Amino acid sequence: MTYNVSKCGVLNKSQDTFELYLQHELIPVLESYKYLGFPMTSEGIQYKRHMLNQAETVKQFLKFVQLNSSSWSPNVRLVIYRTFLRPQMEYGAPLMHCFRQITGGIKLYMDLHEAQKSALAWVLNTSIVHYKVNQGILGVLPVDERFSHLSTMFQEHVRSLHQSNPLKILLESRQNWKSNVLLRHLLGDCRYRQYLAEVHEPSPNALRAFLLSLRRDYIYEKGDILVNYVLPSARNHSLVDKVLYAPAKFQKEFISWRCGRLFMRNKCICGGQWNRKHLSHLPDTFQRLSPKLRRLWTDEHQKMSTNYSIIDFLLNHQEWELTHSILHHYRSVLQHKPISLVREPDGLEIIV
Repeated sequence: MTYNVSKCGVLNKSQDTFELYLQHELIPVLESYKYLGFPMTSEGIQYKRHMLNQAETVKQFLKFVQLNSSSWSPNVRLVIYRTFLRPQMEYGAPLMHCFRQITGGIKLYMDLHEAQKSALAWVLNTSIVHYKVNQGILGVLPVDERFSHLSTMFQEHVRSLHQSNPLKILLESRQNWKSNVLLRHLLGDCRYRQYLAEVHEPSPNALRAFLLSLRRDYIYEKGDILVNYVLPSARNHSLVDKVLYAPAKFQKEFISWRCGRLFMRNKCICGGQWNRKHLSHLPDTFQRLSPKLRRLWTDEHQKMSTNYSIIDFLLNHQEWELTHSILHHYRSVLQHKPISLVREPDGLEIIV
């Protein structure tokens, strides 16, 4: 067994210069060394630099995939995000969450937050301006809240370790807690204590269900108004809007509607710039629904706001072909020049 001395390093805290050798080779003296993915100096982990590095890695990866992803559907992009981008961004999340709690750095996640904005906009082929809607469609939490959830999940990991595991001994030693503020925050998770108080048999699956419920509540309480038009029944087990699992040829159109930007450059038939307030001006499509869908629509519409449309309803019930057909009809109507009524001196109205 031999060491790769070129990958070793000495972190020198003092100004003294000295030489250490391994296998007759000089070990480099460094100001910073990357250990287990974290940049380290003689003063310990450099959390801020780690977060900057993570954000930069995500941005560089996005630049790379954007060159080749123009034909990829949002569903495919979501798989790429979950497989490569999100794990890169979340590496060491429990430690970073603890550091934020200790320092109280509100802006600590700024770069990671911006990186996630860009990543979600890329997944849905939208703009970062629609960040809250993008977040709601994908069932994604903001960075600070997501890291808090991952910190809670870490508690379950520690709880399930064998009593002889050195990590468990280190983390659960009261003596270490007293001397190390990081350990106190790492294992002093309020949400995890709440979870233990609510469940009879703690387990990884029970914790995931608990956190999933909290994530669902957060999405609907803190999300954009448009997110409320996506009913819980219209999401999969990961809380992703099922429009991402519609036929690939329809996905971009449906997502554009969910984000509130479909037809935004069109004028309504009344002459005004299109927005959801003009829904009542469009042709009535109620008769195109089956009797069963009519009953469901009438029932749902009474419980929702006035801007909840038949399109939202059909998307929630995965009526993909009918939704596309109605949107195609809307598009043909909105592309026409606006209709104006002019009153003649004799009282007659003519269409211009």
